[in-house]
Amino acid sequence: MSIPFPKSIRSQLFIIALIVAFPAVCVIFYSGFQSRNDAISEARRDTLKLAEIIATEQQHLVIGAEQLMTALAQLPDVRKRDTARVEPVLKKLRALNPMFSNIFIADLDGLVWATAVPATPPFVISDRRYFKNAVASGQLSSGEYVVSRATTKPAFNLAYPVKDDQGTIIGVISVGFIIDKYRQLVERQHVPEGTSFVLVDHRGIILSRAIEPERYIGKPYTPDSFRKMLEEPDTSTTIRTGIAGDRRIISLRKLYLPGEKNPYMFITAGVPVDVALRDANRLLLKSVTFFMLFLGAALLLAWYFGKRSISDRIRVLENASQRLADGDLHVKVSSLISGGELGRLADSFDIMVRKLAESDKVRQDKEFMLREQNNQLEMEMGERQKAQEQLREKERFLQTIIDTEPECVKMLDIEGNLLLMNRSGLMMIDAESFDQVKGQNVCPLVVQEYRDAFLQLTVNAFAGKSGMLRFEVVGLKGRHVWLESHVVPYRDQSGDVVASLSITRDITGQKHAAEEQQKTAFILENLADAVYWTDMKGKFLYVNKAACIMRGYSREELLSMRVADTDPNYPVEAWEAHMEELKRDGSRHFETIHQAKDGRFIPVDMAVYHFNYEGVEYNCAIARDITRHRSDAEEREKLEKQLIQLQKIESVGRLAGGIAHDFNNLLTPILGYSELLKRNIPADSADSEKINSIIQAADKARILTRQLLSFGRKQILEMKTVDMNDVITSFYQILRRTIRENIDIRLHLTEDRRGIRADMNQLEQMIMNLAVNAQDAIAGNGIITIETEYVTLDDEYVRQHAGVTAGNYLMLAVTDTGSGMDQQTLANIFEPFFTTKGIGKGSGLGLATVYGLLKQHGGNVWVYSEIDKGTVFKLYFPLVDEKPDVCMETVSEQPVIQADGRVILLVEDNNMVRELAHDALLGYGFTVLAEEGPLQAIKISEGRHIDLLVSDVIMPDMNGPALHKCLLETHPGLQVIYMSGYTNNVIAHHGVLDKGINFIQKPFTINDLARKVEAVLNPP
Repeated sequence: MSIPFPKSIRSQLFIIALIVAFPAVCVIFYSGFQSRNDAISEARRDTLKLAEIIATEQQHLVIGAEQLMTALAQLPDVRKRDTARVEPVLKKLRALNPMFSNIFIADLDGLVWATAVPATPPFVISDRRYFKNAVASGQLSSGEYVVSRATTKPAFNLAYPVKDDQGTIIGVISVGFIIDKYRQLVERQHVPEGTSFVLVDHRGIILSRAIEPERYIGKPYTPDSFRKMLEEPDTSTTIRTGIAGDRRIISLRKLYLPGEKNPYMFITAGVPVDVALRDANRLLLKSVTFFMLFLGAALLLAWYFGKRSISDRIRVLENASQRLADGDLHVKVSSLISGGELGRLADSFDIMVRKLAESDKVRQDKEFMLREQNNQLEMEMGERQKAQEQLREKERFLQTIIDTEPECVKMLDIEGNLLLMNRSGLMMIDAESFDQVKGQNVCPLVVQEYRDAFLQLTVNAFAGKSGMLRFEVVGLKGRHVWLESHVVPYRDQSGDVVASLSITRDITGQKHAAEEQQKTAFILENLADAVYWTDMKGKFLYVNKAACIMRGYSREELLSMRVADTDPNYPVEAWEAHMEELKRDGSRHFETIHQAKDGRFIPVDMAVYHFNYEGVEYNCAIARDITRHRSDAEEREKLEKQLIQLQKIESVGRLAGGIAHDFNNLLTPILGYSELLKRNIPADSADSEKINSIIQAADKARILTRQLLSFGRKQILEMKTVDMNDVITSFYQILRRTIRENIDIRLHLTEDRRGIRADMNQLEQMIMNLAVNAQDAIAGNGIITIETEYVTLDDEYVRQHAGVTAGNYLMLAVTDTGSGMDQQTLANIFEPFFTTKGIGKGSGLGLATVYGLLKQHGGNVWVYSEIDKGTVFKLYFPLVDEKPDVCMETVSEQPVIQADGRVILLVEDNNMVRELAHDALLGYGFTVLAEEGPLQAIKISEGRHIDLLVSDVIMPDMNGPALHKCLLETHPGLQVIYMSGYTNNVIAHHGVLDKGINFIQKPFTINDLARKVEAVLNPP
């Protein structure tokens, strides 16, 4: 069977050489492309690592800023907007945090009132995104690329709301960042030439770039590339055109703020493709060049040896065959052709002429054997060279793998000296090259805490044991790195361990992430507020300790339940609508009711957030028990109303007391002169009746002014220790005659007898006013109940009633079955001149008098009323340890005066009152020295005998007691009577006369004055 092949032998040799070289070409190009792929993979890892490092730094910066703003928002000076105290704090904080470009605080209108960096006013941020979002969401919010109005430099801001004690937003705190610091971070990293990063805000505006930042900052990112960035996952790597127009390997990292659905920042880190492939391309080019040279040499040798060993020999055979055909039997070709198939062919040719040349045959045979041996030797040497070349190729391949391995590959001797380390390992310890650390001991780089374990791991490897260790090292430049190393023994061909071989990876990021997770878990578990995670069907996936305590369930019980089992406001049928609303809004803040295990209903303030984590949707809820808050707010509102009412009554009381004082000075001469006129006019005359009318009108005005003084707590009281039961029983008959007969008066008096300090006449006045008020509230038949009881007002009662002191009290209660009052009427009943009886049917001072007198007695009042069910007044008087006084004073109607020519010094700055008193005392036979002021009185008294001083209390230059003290120096034992409409605490304290004081209240009658003078000059 013939196989046609028209090519020449030399061409065939070329083809065979090419066929033999083809696998080597494939290996070279495969290794080259594999190196390129490895270089691209390494570049992907480098850029992704760089993006992750920047993201981690940014997140730490955000956490620090949030903690700073949260702490500032709680400061009282910030809530009070105290610029003078807040701005030094902001400046100091900025000095301590150089990564912050500015720290400032604005009100709800966006007007900045405190800033760490001075700015030209007005400094307004109401148009900034971070301000609007912080006010709208009530939580941490991000901004965008802006040119700072304070620093006039590019800035990126975060903002946090400032809230008052009720949780209402009253302003915003903002922190600006110096984004340019990440350029320094890139310079510290061992990254390929041309490596850069770009920070982009949510609108696609460039915040920072490592290369030529001035050219790009503030400019929009390439629109098509930014649109693709929005569609890409949160972390990704692609090969695309960069903003500078070159092809790059770019890794993307998106950053979010809690509660924000969209990224607030995009981080891209990229390396040029040609830089990443530079070493791989060089290696491929070198390999291809070397191979082409080798192939060219091989082809040249093939051509040469093909010509000499095959083509020329075949031509000899052709010529010999032609000569043999021509009859030349002496031709010999074995000497020209030997070895291989052609040699054997030549031998066959020579056999044909052997008989003609035996001697030549023997020689040819020897030469043939020698050439065979040489050929065999050459073949063995070629095989050995090929094996050595394959071994060198394997070593180069292995070295390439080691150098491109992203983890650290190193070999140590038994003492820890470095025998081998790849590029990744050198980067981990910040070494510039292997020569820098070759042969050096690596143990000093290991932190002391882990050094013994590291040495033991190496020793174990030489004992044939594998192991793993996580430890911390300090690089040559002081950088701390956490590593995880897997160590195995490395054996030579004889099986002896000659080194410890380890694969080590950088776990610093994982270590920090784990620490952050532990910190977050600790914070969540120890929060005072309840925290829940649920799936989209409302099933609890996580609850913290506060949630279990609030609900009264164990953690296992709650994790087996759903929201509908504990929140009556969100049953199963309403859950789907609630989820749709939450997914649409992203978060919600509201108040609801939780039900505890024991059946209690707990009002809570809820903040619920919807988020997607690794493709799964969750809800996170934070609940705060506001039971105490609600009760405190209601109690505070109640006390505020009571306080406002007390302040209003106090103000009206001061006004009423002042008016009454002026009225007293006017009424005193009216009453006095009316009495003097009446004495000089016959009783049966018409003028006598008119004077009686004047006296009656003035007397009613006097009663009215006393009521005003009582309300204003300016009434003078003569306090004694009394038994309230005795006062009520002795006053009952008068009370019975005053109240209508169709109203039953019932007494329920305590059997215990204890004393209170009071003015008995004023007690009767209070009881009478309350009884009359109760009578007016009863339209027909009814009941008025008067009761006494000893009670203790504790701290809880005091906390709910403004102006009350805790202690033991006597309670006097007056209850009627009348028409009752609404809340609006109750709020005004103690105001003077307030009445529900209609115009002309009452003065409206009855309850106001009760209130004023009760306050002068140190007591307090509580009133309860319902429409158509009646009213109860409860008056509380402080108890004393003294026994009640039983003596009762009697006063004669007509005073008997024994003047005996005694001298009275009268001092009164009101002319009418002075003239009246002067005439009255003169009429009783006294010698009267009347002066309008203290200085004149002192002067006129010099060298004269004086039996009695009658003085006003409040006067210009000197008050009454001071005048009396001055006169005592020249008139020892001088008696004094004080006159006043009210005392202003000069001779009395809170309306109670000091012990031993003789006093007459304005307005007074002539008889009142005469009796007081007689009692002082002629005591019984």
